[in-house]
Amino acid sequence: MRKLFSVVGILLIAVLAVLYGAGKVAERREEVSAPAPESIAQAVPAPVEKVPASMKEARTAYNSNDGAFLIGSPKTKADGGMYFVYAYLDRPTGELELRGRLDSADTGKPGIEYFSAKIPEQFKAAFANAQVGSIIGIVGRYVANQEYKTVLGQEKLMPVFEAVYFELNPKTPRQEQLEEEAEARERDYQRQIKEKEDAIKAERLSQQSDAAGAAQDAPAAR
Repeated sequence: MRKLFSVVGILLIAVLAVLYGAGKVAERREEVSAPAPESIAQAVPAPVEKVPASMKEARTAYNSNDGAFLIGSPKTKADGGMYFVYAYLDRPTGELELRGRLDSADTGKPGIEYFSAKIPEQFKAAFANAQVGSIIGIVGRYVANQEYKTVLGQEKLMPVFEAVYFELNPKTPRQEQLEEEAEARERDYQRQIKEKEDAIKAERLSQQSDAAGAAQDAPAAR
């Protein structure tokens, strides 16, 4: 009987040792498969020193790319990248959430395409002043896809953005380009005016210098 208990005891110890070793292996596997803290941090937008004053500044500050191509053709899986979008406010879907839309004239595709966005608390006042159909601009992280049905019952996906910046009635990149071109023309015009003024001044100084030299060379009157 004692021998039987001894054998059972040895078997129990062996089983416990095997289970303990398996647990350690599983822990090591979990440690290997878990993402490093650095890789997680890279997916989060880096904080900016101050709140951008415009969509133009926000696009640069957050190193974002044009996200218009995602509206109507989202990726199979959200990539967590930073994107900017100019669109129309279709309707609010929450206190700080909205559904935006792009028309066929914007996408080059038939029909209306949608996206969803969550707005930061700091832009609550601007969001409260928005009206359905208002032009909006957002810069945000592409975090998910959301299913929806069209009025014809077609199932589609829309991209979901976690916004870091929101602006009501922003200047579009085209408007910014036109303003920059107008400013460049104005600078060129002012430069040409200054060059002409400088040329006239130089000519007057030259004439005055020639006149003074001629007066010195002329014989004194008797």
